[in-house]
Amino acid sequence: METVNINDMDITVKELNVIDAIECNMEILVSVGSILDQYKDWTKSTFELSIERPKLFYKLIATSTGKSKKFIKSLKAKDYDLLVLTFLSVNSEFFIQRLKIIQLSNNG
Repeated sequence: METVNINDMDITVKELNVIDAIECNMEILVSVGSILDQYKDWTKSTFELSIERPKLFYKLIATSTGKSKKFIKSLKAKDYDLLVLTFLSVNSEFFIQRLKIIQLSNNG
């Protein structure tokens, strides 16, 4: 968990877990899994997720921060970048674990 200050507002970014993803929508796990499997690298995968499925990416960030997608979309570029970088830093393990599960299932 990490807190960032954006527009004089402290925003806590928490680590996602599978339950968060399931509660958001099972589509998130499928999309994350599909993109991770395609790129085999969590950094490239999350970048591709943000481009290919921006609504899903906003939803993940919203779940992690407790902020609305509307709030996230309204941020200035520098504030959005700070939030995304913090989100990726805090949630790297979430994405790495999804990649490991996919790799194991593909090799099994």
